Amino acid sequence: MNENAASAGSLDADEAEDALEADLDQLLSLTDDARIGLTLAWLTRKLAVEGNLVLARPLQPNDPPERGRNNGMPSAALIKWEGDAQRALDEIEAAHRAVEGSGRGRRYATLQINHAYAVLVSSQFQGFCRNLHSEAVSFIATHTTPPRVSRALRLVMNQGRKLDFGNPNPGNIGSDFARIDMDFWSAVEALDARNQRRQDALQDLNEWRNAIAHQDWAKVGGSPTLRLRTVRVWRSTCRALARSFDRAVRAHLTTMVGRSPW
Repeated sequence: MNENAASAGSLDADEAEDALEADLDQLLSLTDDARIGLTLAWLTRKLAVEGNLVLARPLQPNDPPERGRNNGMPSAALIKWEGDAQRALDEIEAAHRAVEGSGRGRRYATLQINHAYAVLVSSQFQGFCRNLHSEAVSFIATHTTPPRVSRALRLVMNQGRKLDFGNPNPGNIGSDFARIDMDFWSAVEALDARNQRRQDALQDLNEWRNAIAHQDWAKVGGSPTLRLRTVRVWRSTCRALARSFDRAVRAHLTTMVGRSPW
């Protein structure tokens, strides 16, 4: 990156601004991993040079009413998870009931449905986590000025997320939310002591998702047998975690920006 920006204090205002603009162009041309590591340093320098970068905008008298501050509305991500995602999962429950029975063919069919059910629970939960992260990034970017920095911030925080190509295991979720300066699992576990056990169950679910996708049962006990009650527990676990995620991210963003995101 431009060495002039690192010593912006020795430049006049116009030269410092030119150096920062050149740095931003370089940031946007980098790979995802390199870009993320340098963005916060760039923002810090911009604040030092211009003094007008706003990451925590206080509530203004003419601002529209804040969504959900008084009525406890959830995020759009949680609304979709509790609506569309649960309806999709209910459909596979109905398919399971349609083929239940004790015959060998029916037992094989129900096993395949259990596998499909587990994969769908994981994929729907992945969609929720990704949507929640996008909503958080959008909220931060909306309250960041000037506009060019807001656009760059949105790009950097969304591109190359683990949730875009990896399972929603605890490591991937924590890594993506760390982009918004959040100690994610500490915040989630602080809300409910049961979330530590739920985190372990989420890891188990995603290990099964991988096993089913690759037809490799070594990491799940060596057998493809998966019971419906186990998948139902995973589904219930994800629903409980989703509510805690929503609360934890809301609290973090409220502290960061000074107003509730939903």
